Amino acid sequence: PLDTLRALNLDVQLGVGELQASGLRSSDIKVQLQAKDGVLNVKPFNAKLYGGAVQADASLDVLKNTPRFSVNENLTGVQAGPLLKDLTGKEQILGTANVNAKLAGVGLSSAKIKQTLTGTAGFEFTDGAVKGVNIASLIRSARAKIKGEPAPEQTGPNQTDFALMKGSAKITNGKVVNDDLLMKSPLLRITGAGMVSLPQETIDYTLTTKFV
Repeated sequence: PLDTLRALNLDVQLGVGELQASGLRSSDIKVQLQAKDGVLNVKPFNAKLYGGAVQADASLDVLKNTPRFSVNENLTGVQAGPLLKDLTGKEQILGTANVNAKLAGVGLSSAKIKQTLTGTAGFEFTDGAVKGVNIASLIRSARAKIKGEPAPEQTGPNQTDFALMKGSAKITNGKVVNDDLLMKSPLLRITGAGMVSLPQETIDYTLTTKFV
């Protein structure tokens, strides 16, 4: 409701002890919200969640018919597995996460925002795992087949453990480019580069895996 937002005149401080929203659980929330002349600012937003913390600020400009928004967010020391479990129902990645994102977009719908999303992001996960694929086991099986031997039985969990996984991304009009993915484990070194298109929901990405 743009007319309603344009008429807002607010200066609010909000504190919440514990909150659950969209499945995510957080605590010790402190928010400063200001709205005047069609511009809404949330600065700062601080909270504790999943063993770590989030610090963020955001703005929404509704002076024109097409709203513009921006967000600057930092997650530090967050346990990725429990967070993803509550958010999506799956623990795709385990580990301690540090994530930063500075994003901006234009639009009233999620489809339009995907087309205009622009900014940068970075991430680092330590002492974790990627669930759903055991790259070391796949390589051992391929090696056995080349030699004409039976594939060894996979005894460990279906996941790829790592000591460190990090990378950065540049987003332009919904196209996310990452060319510096690095994953280190006692057995493997994995690098990656490619692009994800949010509007088209497509991915073009190459992973290169080497034994240490």
